[in-house]
Amino acid sequence: QDSIIEAKKAIGFLYKEFKEFVYNVTFQHIGFVLQREELSNTVTTEVFLKIWQDPLDWEFDKEKHRTQNDGFKAYLSTVAHYKLMEELKKVKSVRKEEDTIIDDEDSEWKWAIKNDEFDYLDEELIKRRN
Repeated sequence: QDSIIEAKKAIGFLYKEFKEFVYNVTFQHIGFVLQREELSNTVTTEVFLKIWQDPLDWEFDKEKHRTQNDGFKAYLSTVAHYKLMEELKKVKSVRKEEDTIIDDEDSEWKWAIKNDEFDYLDEELIKRRN
């Protein structure tokens, strides 16, 4: 029981310390605008799930990395890369099945939005900026 509590504390610490790093690494490697944040969040979650499932998968090698922090970040980057590839494969098959609705060719909006929904979103954005 104590080992489970300690494991949860450890993964919580790692998540707190490195989630922003993993998110940023992933975000920078996504070449399209739509669903970029959602995909980055999904990959970040998958990376830490992998660490939870295989906590001993990484070992510090002082010949490859100056510090444990550098080595762990390299490991996280590698896991994030492969998790991103997995997610992109999933998204690719799903996106082929979707119908895309575009207001105009230059629009990044890929779905229809009603006027009252737009007005509501516009008001909420104004509130959040203040």
